[in-house]
Amino acid sequence: HDMKSRKLVYKKFYKVILSSNFEDSHSDWETPVLFPNTEVKPFTLLVIVSYKTRTPQAVFHFFKMNKLSVIVSAHNEEAYLEKTLISLVENNFPHELIVICDSCEDRTEEIAKKFTKSVYPVNFKNISKVRNFGASKAKGNILVFSDADTIVSKNYLREISRTIERGYDYGGGPWKSESEKLLGRYLAFTNTQYNKKEIGGNFFIKKSYFEKIKGFNEEMIKGEDTDFGQRLKKEGAKHSFLEKTHIIPSERRFRKKGYIRLILTGWLEAFLYRKFRKYYNEKISKPNSS
Repeated sequence: HDMKSRKLVYKKFYKVILSSNFEDSHSDWETPVLFPNTEVKPFTLLVIVSYKTRTPQAVFHFFKMNKLSVIVSAHNEEAYLEKTLISLVENNFPHELIVICDSCEDRTEEIAKKFTKSVYPVNFKNISKVRNFGASKAKGNILVFSDADTIVSKNYLREISRTIERGYDYGGGPWKSESEKLLGRYLAFTNTQYNKKEIGGNFFIKKSYFEKIKGFNEEMIKGEDTDFGQRLKKEGAKHSFLEKTHIIPSERRFRKKGYIRLILTGWLEAFLYRKFRKYYNEKISKPNSS
């Protein structure tokens, strides 16, 4: 067989192993968790089957495959978290799941523990610190940041892995409206256009680049994702837009505080960020400034 055919064989074989009926296989790709009910190690199994199928490259491909760490930031998200985590499970793609519960006073931590052992209660009240902490706990070479109230499409993680394999370093995908109402569709459209060039709260990045720019600026509690993306561009990181997938963020804040009010506030803050950055940093983005 040619190399392309063999590569397809062991890719399919690896997928079969990961989709086998083992406990927690959806959320952790490490050996102790992936095969808890058997004494056969994944690497040993790879060697045996690759020998039988005459595809020894499978062993080497195992170590080359991207390992995704999904980092979910949560603050009192008992009403939304479970749907978010279920959507990740339904991706049926190997990943490490990490949930950071920041200053939670409800059942968020309890719900998170149903899906992963990597649940960390903290008291930062600072999204930049939360994301940096999550990244420090991640063991994958690809970091996927996700808000606790955002549902992802069933091909989300697979598309991220494919995008990385095509040579890109970071990026995000299109929004779909949760409400499907006029203003909800407007939000989805504007954020989708934004994500074609920049990144928002839900995005992926190579861990090497995350470490290179030293993560998020912990002196910012707003605009931190835009600042993060701008620093990535300065380092020459390649951005990608995930056209074949989507996310569905909750519109609850807009329903509670008013769509028009929050849309206008967003416009104003974006203007101040671009034209009056010093004022923005001191009065809007600085911790305890609002």
